[in-house]
Amino acid sequence: MANFSPLQERLQTRSAFETTLAASARMTCSYLGAPDSEEKFCKVQWWRRFWDLLRRHGYWLLSCRDSFYSTSRIMPISSRDQKVIWWGAALFVFVILMLVTPKIPQDQSYHNFADRRNFFGIPNTLNVVSNFPFLIIGVIGLVFTLHDNTFGLSLKGELWGWTAFFFGIAATAFGSAYYHLKPSDNRLVWDRLPMTIAFTSVMAVFIIERIDELTGRASIAPLLGAGVVSVGYWWFANDLRLYALVQFVPCVAIPAMTIALPPRYSHSSYWLWAAGFYLFAKIFEANDMKFYRWTKFWASGHTLKHLSAAMVPVCIIIMLYKRNMRNERQSMLDRWKGQWRGANGVREDRETASSKWRYYWSGSHEQAQSLVSDT
Repeated sequence: MANFSPLQERLQTRSAFETTLAASARMTCSYLGAPDSEEKFCKVQWWRRFWDLLRRHGYWLLSCRDSFYSTSRIMPISSRDQKVIWWGAALFVFVILMLVTPKIPQDQSYHNFADRRNFFGIPNTLNVVSNFPFLIIGVIGLVFTLHDNTFGLSLKGELWGWTAFFFGIAATAFGSAYYHLKPSDNRLVWDRLPMTIAFTSVMAVFIIERIDELTGRASIAPLLGAGVVSVGYWWFANDLRLYALVQFVPCVAIPAMTIALPPRYSHSSYWLWAAGFYLFAKIFEANDMKFYRWTKFWASGHTLKHLSAAMVPVCIIIMLYKRNMRNERQSMLDRWKGQWRGANGVREDRETASSKWRYYWSGSHEQAQSLVSDT
């Protein structure tokens, strides 16, 4: 077997990777040019070829990490270039998903909510009125954010990010109430638009706190733009894939990064509480009629969804008010590992001591001597 220098290994890895990208690009072009009757067949063939390329070049792709570390002195890559590579990889994955996943049109049955009761002349009263907490919480968050720095924001970009978040929360009250007065696609745009502002801004703030301050500050405008584009794409193309991605990624990424990445501030557990309330909100939304029946027709699942979702900014306001800068940064995962190891160590010590005492009372002199020497 031939011995290659680190530079030669790096170049071979790069050649294999470029071959994979070139083949993927050719197949993508052929996919886009396929007639409608062959669309399904091209999708299947595309996946087969894609996975075949991964099997062929999987070793080289996985060895990129080792080649990078072994050749860092020969071919150094700046942090900016690494960010470009990561963004390029994310864009490539996004294009792949858009090509291989089917279009998701808006289901018109979504507008048929379980509770359609009218009180005081207000159509769909509870679904409309239950948006009022968003206005109260959003205004409180804006006042605490912009007045005398009540939250003690210390990083650049946090002020912009949290202002956009609480503005989105407050605007959701108006957009959602306007939609529920007469549910339709035309009004649903104004319900989803402020929510995407909240989703994307909180994702940018989280990048500032957990990953990199400069990257997070620079991502505020692009993420907000991506949220607006996702709603516009759904409105013009009747395709929910972009909107679902904007909503799904923060819901998964924020809890995962909360656990895995070391925080700058204390009281990070409130992020998990917020994620839990949002999960309950989605459960309520998906079971609108079931919860309407389970509550004896007092409140539908969609009304409970609004109340549960309103608890998300409540948890965040409490966290921002109580938190402080941490001197020692340790992720939840590392802390849980330490607690688990400590608990196992205490358990092993107890088991060892109890076994020695058993041997002592059973008359084993060797174990009794070991017990005396340990104590």
